Parts: sequence; C-alpha cells; structure tokens
Amino acid sequence: MTIRKATVDDINLLIKLRLDYLIEDRGNLMQDEKTAIKKQLEGYFDKHILDNSFLGVLAEIDGNIVSAAYLSISEKPANPSFITGITGTLLNVLTYPEYRRKGIATKVIKKIIEEA
Repeated sequence: MTIRKATVDDINLLIKLRLDYLIEDRGNLMQDEKTAIKKQLEGYFDKHILDNSFLGVLAEIDGNIVSAAYLSISEKPANPSFITGITGTLLNVLTYPEYRRKGIATKVIKKIIEEA
C-alpha cells in the first residue's frame, strides 16, 4: 500500500472521490447537482492545491485508490486555541467498503496530520 499526497495531476480523481463520498453520505445526487459540484471542484482543487490551502492524502493498493482524506486549511482571527490563526478542517474521509476495518483510514489520517 502506498499513501501519498494528491497533486494537481489527481484533480479528476479527487473529484470522483468527493462525489463517491457525497453519494455514500447523502445518497444519490441529482445529475444537475453532480454537474454543479464537478464544475466547482475543478477550480477549487486547482487553486487550493497550488496555494497549499488544500491537502489530499490517498491510499493506493495495486494502482487503485482505496481510501482518501481531505484537509481544508484556512486562516481566521487568532485566539488562544490557534495563535497563528491557521486552522484545518478534516473532511471527506472515505474508505471503500471492501477495504474497511483494516486500519487504512487511520494511516491516511495520520499522514494528513503529519503533512499539516
């Protein structure tokens, strides 16, 4: 198993993983919802991967992505809990059903924390 950071070359894969996550979380999406989400994500990932305000971590087995997690990084007014004002929101933690309960998501989350 390989655990790696996503790059701009992975944008189509990141979009697929986001849609798979949303479908698993909410059920089927309407076609117009999928289209609008895909359009927004194309620009989002391109911009935020390059400016380091997004981090995606992928787990790959035999060339297939089996798990992923995303971290959205933002700046807010500082307070005693985050002196720098920099915060991260972990989202889109997804492991495909046949790979669950094997500790893969734990490894992906550890890697995203390490990278952050």
